[in-house]
Amino acid sequence: MEKLINFLQENPNITSLILHDCYIDAEGAEVLDETLKNVNAPNLTECKVTSSIMGNQGSIAITKLLENGNFPNLVKLDLISNNISPDGGVEFINALKNGSFSNITEFNLLSDSVCDKGIVALHESLNNNKLPNLVQFNFPFNPTNDESIETPSEHLFADSII
Repeated sequence: MEKLINFLQENPNITSLILHDCYIDAEGAEVLDETLKNVNAPNLTECKVTSSIMGNQGSIAITKLLENGNFPNLVKLDLISNNISPDGGVEFINALKNGSFSNITEFNLLSDSVCDKGIVALHESLNNNKLPNLVQFNFPFNPTNDESIETPSEHLFADSII
């Protein structure tokens, strides 16, 4: 983790950060969040943290990290296979609803368990124009996996185009 932090501090002009199979757990993601608060990477456009085990705590830490504004040009965020549950996924979607990631064009939560709570929150974000640049959003969706959903899945994107 220390080598990554040093690299980012010494190379603020990187445009892509890909951490694949690094197995950053929840604690590691929190350390990364705390340390990166002082790193400014204005040219970073793509961030991929895939196949780690950060779970909900890690997803919340990453959300806080991205909300702090040190990555203003981030347009692609890929968090495939990070053991993120519906609650962790909703944390990300709520950050999207707050307009924290208005530049995001691609957001990927495949192989995580965002479920229907996430799709409802995404729909609200789209309807409130908080994601004006989003063109691709990938995540697992099964309309039968969450009985608490009140909006039929076929109507979720009636007013939105992705």
